[in-house]
This record gives sequence, C-alpha cells and structure tokens, in this order.
Amino acid sequence: MRKVFFSIAMSLLLHYLLQGQTEVLSYDSYMEEVLKSHPISKAADLKISVAEAIALNAEGAFDTRIQSGFSGKEFGRKNYYRVWDTEAELPTPYGFSVKGGYSLASGNYLNPEANTPTSGLWSIGIEANLWQGLLIDEARTGRRLAEINGARSLNERQKLLNELKYQAGLAYLNWQLYKESVIILEEGLELAQEYLNATRESFLNGDKPAIDTLEAYLIVGEGEALLNKGKMGLQKALANMENYLPEGRETQNLDPSRLEDSLENPFFSQDIMAVVSANPEIRDKELLIRSYEIEGDLKREKLKPKLKIKLNPLFGSSGDPDIPFFTSTNVQYGLDFSMPIQRRSEKAQIQLNELKAEGGRQELLFKRDQMLNKAIAAYEQFKLLGDQVEIQTQNVINSRKLLEGEREKFSYGESSVFLLNKRQEKFIANRLKLVELRVGRFAMETELRFLLNEW
Repeated sequence: MRKVFFSIAMSLLLHYLLQGQTEVLSYDSYMEEVLKSHPISKAADLKISVAEAIALNAEGAFDTRIQSGFSGKEFGRKNYYRVWDTEAELPTPYGFSVKGGYSLASGNYLNPEANTPTSGLWSIGIEANLWQGLLIDEARTGRRLAEINGARSLNERQKLLNELKYQAGLAYLNWQLYKESVIILEEGLELAQEYLNATRESFLNGDKPAIDTLEAYLIVGEGEALLNKGKMGLQKALANMENYLPEGRETQNLDPSRLEDSLENPFFSQDIMAVVSANPEIRDKELLIRSYEIEGDLKREKLKPKLKIKLNPLFGSSGDPDIPFFTSTNVQYGLDFSMPIQRRSEKAQIQLNELKAEGGRQELLFKRDQMLNKAIAAYEQFKLLGDQVEIQTQNVINSRKLLEGEREKFSYGESSVFLLNKRQEKFIANRLKLVELRVGRFAMETELRFLLNEW
C-alpha cells in the first residue's frame, strides 16, 4: 500500500514540476500583467479618483453655508450694546439663494435699526439675480467645467493606458524578433557544426582536401559570432520588456508565439474620421475647446448689468418666545444695481477667450489630419507587409528546397562546403527576413490600434 501511495505521490509531483517547466507567458497574459501591475497603469487608475474629486469640488459651490457673529461693548458698568447675528444660506442652481437668520440685540446705546424683540428676530427669504447671473453664474459654470475637466481626466487615463499598451506591445515584439532570430541562428550553427564534422570525416577518408575543413571551421566561427550578437540583442530586449512586468516575474518562459492579427479591414468598414476622433489626443483637444466655449458663455454674461433683489420677511415672537409670527408689515428688502460704463475688461476677456478657442480649433484640425494621415499610411504599410510576408514565406520554402538539394549533392561529393554554405546562408537570411516582416506587421498592427484607440 505504501508503494502505491508513494508512486501516486511521485507521479503528481512530476506532473506539477513538468507543468511549471512548460508554463509560458503568452502575449495576452503578458499584456494583462502589464495593465494589472505596472505603475503607469496604477497611476492611470488614479485619474478616476481625480475626476470624482473635480466633480465634488464643483458641487461645493452649492453647499449650505452658515455663519454667526457676536459683538458687544461695555463701559462704565453700562451695557452699550450686545448684538448676535446668525445666518444660513442655501444656494440653488437657478440664480437665487434661500437665506434664513436669527438676530438678538440689546443695550442702552443700541443703534435703533438693530433693535429686536426681547426673544429675538427670525427671518427667511431669497436673494435673486434678475439680470447678470440669472441664467449663468460662476457656480453653474463651475459645475459645467467640472464635467469637462472630469472627462479630460478620464481621457488622460485612457491616453496613459494606450501609451503603455503601445510601448509594452513593441517591447514584446522586439523581444520576439530577437528570440525567434536566435532560434534560427542556433539551428544554423548546428548545421554548420554538422558540416564541419562531415568535412573532417571526409578529409580523414581522403575524400576532401584539408582546405575544406578550414572553410567549414570558419563557417562555424561566423555562425557563433552571429549567434552571440543575436543573444546580446535578445538580452537587451528582455531587459527592456522586464520594465513592464512586476518585480520577480519569471521571463525565461515567455511564449515566442504571437496570436495572428485580426485586422482584416475593420477600420475602413466605417467612417475613418470617426474612428480617428476616438483617439484620446483628439478627444482631449475637443474637450479643451468645449471648456473655452463654456468660459466664453460666462464672460459674455458679465457684459450684463448686475441687478440683485433681496426680500426677507421678518418673524417676531408673541407671548410664546419659541413661536415666531409674521405680519405683512414686517419685512426687510433691498435692491443692488451696478454696471461698468466702458466694460473694457469684460470685452478684453471675451476677446482673449475667443482667441484661445480659435487656436484650439486650429490645433484640433492639424492633429486630426495628422492622425488620419498616420492611420492611413500605417494601414497601407500593414497591408504591404502582409503581401511581403506571403512572398517571403514562399522564398523560405524555395530556399529550403535548394538547401536540401545542395545537401544531398554534398553527401554524394558533388558539391563543396562553399556552395553548401551559400545555400545555408540564403536559407537563414530568408528565415530571418520572414521573422522581421512578421514582427514588423504585428508592430504596425500595434501602431494602428494605438492611433485608432482600438484594442
């Protein structure tokens, strides 16, 4: 029984170890880890909290405010006056505020207008803007600007994530280029070593001259030099890719395969301009122009005269001091009017705002055309690279056939190391070129997705 249990346990352990050895980090898993753990991704997520804070700050303009004050004077054992005022204000998004208050005053030398009943005086009423500020004011404009700035903050988050995906994707593709190139160079070096061994054997058998062994040895040396150069590039590419992975993440088991692209023609099946407009850089400029327009509405509102009315019914107390009463004759009211004659400052502010908005529109037109031209050029390159991949794939197939034929001739003594090496060099060069084209096509796909915000 112990032997059976021990065998099962060892089998499970071996299975676990083999799984650990074969576990790889695919492209999709790599991107998931980047978006999950990279500091830029975490910084981008903070933009959500920033947008919420901007909205909360704008709502603060409509917070209920309360204030209270007390003043008094005593001299020569006389109570000159004691005045206590408390007021609460509730701003509304409709151009008026609701105000309520309580006043209590006493003293031998109290200003007559400050007199109150012995139990105090209550008031409740409104303050309203009838001209400037009736439809637009700082608080309501601040709320509209907060929506725009919040959207800009979320858009900045998308911009950071897009840039992160783009750079991380290119880092992965660069590693893939070197990884697959090193694999090809290693295979080439193995073949060169086999040719060297075969040439030595033929020399020892008297079938080949000694010079052929030297040539085969030089070919091996050249292969080792190319492989070392490729490994150096691979090491740099791997170090660069590690910048996007969490600390301690194993990178030696990365999957060199890449999912086939899915860009058959999705971007030109719809309005390309609409797709380009989804780019965060374009969206940011659109939101900035919208903020200028909102500020312009407020600045034009300031050209109007200020006309504010105040109406506060007053509530005294009868027999019960806690029960206020109101009569139509107890009321406090006021009217404020002001208007600059020349209005030069207001006009200058409007002009400056219009200039900023026009400058933003021109930048938007330039950036939109630039993005559109980049997207079209990238898409055309993407298609051309696809055609080149097909051609180069056929070239690899043909060069493989030539190499196999030359290898067979070499085995019969009808070819030389020089000719065999040329066939092998051509085959390796074609394979390396194919890898370069395939990775270049994926890189162009990544650039397209970055430009069009399509991930």
